[in-house]
Amino acid sequence: MATSDQLLETLQADVTALLMAVPGLATATVLPDNEGDIEARVVRALGTLTTTGGKLGLCVVVLLPELEDAEKNLPGPVFGVKVEVQTLENVLFNRGTKGTGIRSSQAALRVLGALHHQVLGTHTLYADKSPVNPVKVKTGHVSHAVTLHLSLSGLQGPGKPLAVIPKMVDGELELACATAGSSIYYTTDGTYPSPAANLYEGPIGGLTEGEFIRTAAYAPDLNPGDVCELLVTRSVGDSNWENLDVVRWEELSETNWENFA
Repeated sequence: MATSDQLLETLQADVTALLMAVPGLATATVLPDNEGDIEARVVRALGTLTTTGGKLGLCVVVLLPELEDAEKNLPGPVFGVKVEVQTLENVLFNRGTKGTGIRSSQAALRVLGALHHQVLGTHTLYADKSPVNPVKVKTGHVSHAVTLHLSLSGLQGPGKPLAVIPKMVDGELELACATAGSSIYYTTDGTYPSPAANLYEGPIGGLTEGEFIRTAAYAPDLNPGDVCELLVTRSVGDSNWENLDVVRWEELSETNWENFA
């Protein structure tokens, strides 16, 4: 399953490649906004250098898609995605002899015609009621924004480490995480176990009954792990109740205490 970043980047690349293949945009320069020096490339396309079929004056820029609120009542988890393409025209060059012959407004309509109801894998792009809007730019230039939408399911972040596994051995608390390269942090004052908390480096001793411990695992390039909350208790299986044990807080909260009455 791809991460949200990968899905958005793939979507941008697909839209860019699709627009490059549209016959009505053959003389325009089509660029993704996250590739190379985008500002310099746009400037070249608009008038300082002939770049596409010997023509200049018009550039079509595919912006990196953005997440937005999804349409209501869809089975989730579903995320809405906004896909925006901007057309930018240098009027002086574009309407001259070396121009593309395509005005910004025309290019915007051709972008809309190519993308509306376009199927990209399992996703379908669609336009709303006002998909093309003018964009305010400097004098001598004309720009339009074309906005489309789609719904994505299956988005996920970069993942997180596996849960911390606690174990009490000879009165000392041992913590473990099965995720390679992970580090475990813990607190005993109820605060969040961030990387600024106590680093677990070996069994934790000196614990007392009723002590509350919060712990979480961290690993490079992953989101923080789930917080594991522990309460130090006496071993229920010990007839003398002398040995310390730990109980996960969520398990403790689910205990039917009427059984102990």
